[in-house]
Amino acid sequence: MSATPHITMQPVTSSQIAAIGHAPELNLLAVQFPPKKSTGVSDVYHYQNVSAELFAQFLAAESVGSFFIHQIKKFPDLYPYTKLDPALVNSAAAGGAA
Repeated sequence: MSATPHITMQPVTSSQIAAIGHAPELNLLAVQFPPKKSTGVSDVYHYQNVSAELFAQFLAAESVGSFFIHQIKKFPDLYPYTKLDPALVNSAAAGGAA
């Protein structure tokens, strides 16, 4: 079993994405989506093969939602992703140590 790395998240201004973070040593992007209205739970996904350069472009994009859709989400073979367990994510956000 591999441990989920702690990635510091940065809030972004977007209706589609709540926060993003990056682990450059792993080329791993973390994307947190806004909480679902039905459950209040925020989904977090990790995307592999995302370079520090691509992350910098993502962070600086005029529209982070549009950048994400057109540059990352559209290419699951290039940037395979994993959905994190919501219980782990939301307990860490509620004050769990990282």
